Amino acid sequence: MADRFLATEHAIPLTAGADRNRSEVIRRADGRTVPSMPSAERYTTPAVLDAERRLLAAPAQRRADGAAIADERVVDHALAERPTIGIDQAQMVRCLTTSGHGVEIVAGPAGSGKTFARDAARAAWGASGVEVRGAAVVRAAAHVLFDQAGIESTRVAALLHELRRGRRAALP
Repeated sequence: MADRFLATEHAIPLTAGADRNRSEVIRRADGRTVPSMPSAERYTTPAVLDAERRLLAAPAQRRADGAAIADERVVDHALAERPTIGIDQAQMVRCLTTSGHGVEIVAGPAGSGKTFARDAARAAWGASGVEVRGAAVVRAAAHVLFDQAGIESTRVAALLHELRRGRRAALP
């Protein structure tokens, strides 16, 4: 049955080598790991591909928004108040607070100071009159945003639920 399904238009094979960062193991919900069979062909569906295309297109569509721009002097002050902030962190804060892009992507390993830098960005935005809200996939991460960066945060699922109910105030 699986082979018949994989031969239909509902299963799209992914090209070999496209996922170079793929883990050699899969972590199960109970914390155990199992081999991921890295040599096995992987498949997706047209619906998943469509969702990925839309997600990747969204940032490009928001590039000229002019959103959430903080005054550069305020950004300088927020950074000066954090003398231990690193060069990469300061660059991230400047990019987030002055680009005006509706979507900015921040990536870095755990412990690299992203939350510390977001606290500086939050301070600069706040002093510039920009309201800041956070959303995270898991509740624990939302708590970290609040506890360590002072950003009022919720879970993404809860935010989407509020927005679907027509509560536009959930996201300024």
